[in-house]
Amino acid sequence: MFGSLDRSGILAIAAEAADVSASAEPSSGDTRQALGRRFSIALPFGCEGPLRDDQQDATGWRYDESSQALRVQFAPVTWRTTDWRFRSEDEVSFEGFWIARPWTTSEACPVPTDAEPRDGGPITLPGQTLAIGQAVDGDASAPQAGTKPPYVAVVRVPPADLRAERGFAIRLKGRLAVVRYGGPVGCVQPGGSEQRPICLIGATFDEIVLENAATGETLARWSGIGKGRVGSAAISNLPQP
Repeated sequence: MFGSLDRSGILAIAAEAADVSASAEPSSGDTRQALGRRFSIALPFGCEGPLRDDQQDATGWRYDESSQALRVQFAPVTWRTTDWRFRSEDEVSFEGFWIARPWTTSEACPVPTDAEPRDGGPITLPGQTLAIGQAVDGDASAPQAGTKPPYVAVVRVPPADLRAERGFAIRLKGRLAVVRYGGPVGCVQPGGSEQRPICLIGATFDEIVLENAATGETLARWSGIGKGRVGSAAISNLPQP
């Protein structure tokens, strides 16, 4: 009996799918065999500090010391089948999240580094290359990314207990699901063969948990994606920071 996949397991499956997509070599079958396996993966966010006033709907957090209200919010991404160039008889949408920094198995906020170019040349930042999402009912007019309201949790936290120095994390729990060609991963290279494949992992989200990364405390939880945007542990009658 296979155990639940963690971040390293998810990344290994995605890496194999990207290799198969880029090389056109037959798959070893490990990727397809992962279909239906349970997973639990945490995605850190809010590492740079509180949101600014002009980031009302962005993923992050803010704190109002006068009311002791901590508001944490995160916004899933909505994609259409055509955004991934997947061929499908039934036009569907996917709702999910980018898995940032897929080159590391760490689920913590990144350590700040010296990003200054040593040779005086420009730095080209890579785009996102790995996502995980669930198929939801949709059509060709499905909304673009960022148009849905964010998931929100508002909890009362005394200033001495805030502990936001390591940001927060969205923990996704569920099972891998079919996304393309009967397998749980679909990859595309819209920029051609020299581009790193951009891959979407198919999932069925059973639970989404909002955690304080510093303490491991659960702040809110949702029973799957699209089940309401206010967390079950949120204190909704608090004033919004």
